[in-house]
Amino acid sequence: CDDRTKPGAYRPSPVDGVECRGVTMMPEGDRWRCPSCGVVEARTSQWAAVRDILASAAVEVIILGGNRSSKTTTGAILGTLCARGAADPEVRVMLAANGLDAGRLNVEPRPVYVVGITGADSVKTQRPKYEELGGPGLSWRNRDGPGDSTIGPPDASPGRPGTCNFLSAERGAKAFQGVSAGLVHHDEDHADWEVWQEAGWRVADCAGWQL
Repeated sequence: CDDRTKPGAYRPSPVDGVECRGVTMMPEGDRWRCPSCGVVEARTSQWAAVRDILASAAVEVIILGGNRSSKTTTGAILGTLCARGAADPEVRVMLAANGLDAGRLNVEPRPVYVVGITGADSVKTQRPKYEELGGPGLSWRNRDGPGDSTIGPPDASPGRPGTCNFLSAERGAKAFQGVSAGLVHHDEDHADWEVWQEAGWRVADCAGWQL
């Protein structure tokens, strides 16, 4: 259903094509109800995905969903948590406020790598999500450029614990050689086995995971 009361253009309305947001569905146990039309359906959620991934021992995790089903946002939540670590005071508050257990989350900060299909995808899609979640006090290196980019504390350098490092699959597997990562967040399927394999080796030495 359309919600014309909220600012922002998120999708074209199926009724008249006007861009608007959808009505937020309300939880009812393990199901969700639309307060506009009353339809009830089973729904997944970012909260459930983050909960299950943090509780899992899996080294590789895949989140599936249609367009605008918050796959990138869920990955950015996990990437931000991993970069900061479970000992970070704000991470502890976030987990407690959402009823989440830290589970497998690393205690101390770790470097995180975020892989877009192209540099343009990284600039347009992944970097804004991490910027929004990162909060104040972080610094960018090459925020809007097509090459590699990093966000982290002002004194951090690329690949250091606490940084989120943005790469693109079009640069190839060599971009990962020599790095160590707590999490590699592949946003969309770049279908490059060499990149996936190389990134997997980068998380192996610190019990990290690929998403």
